[in-house]
Amino acid sequence: GLVLQAIYAAGYDPQPINVLKHAEPTYRTSQQLYASDMRSVPSAQRQRGDLIFYQDRSNTVVHVAIDLGDGTMMEAYGATAGVRGVTDSYGASHMAPTVKRPF
Repeated sequence: GLVLQAIYAAGYDPQPINVLKHAEPTYRTSQQLYASDMRSVPSAQRQRGDLIFYQDRSNTVVHVAIDLGDGTMMEAYGATAGVRGVTDSYGASHMAPTVKRPF
């Protein structure tokens, strides 16, 4: 929800993705954002404001964060939100080959 709310606050409405669908128990906003028509950029060329996606071992998108530049990102994970370093390895996940550039 953090990334979706940040996108809305910045004035971008990623329809058909919305907060009502986000609340559905089986809806995966990170997967929908990754599949959206936002501009895709190789992860190696990411910039501040890009959306970074992480995949599980089966290459399914499981998490999204916002690139803050200088090797950091903002994310919400469970009940925790904060800033941490960007890493290619995220537990059992790894960074997707592309990021999304909403602006």
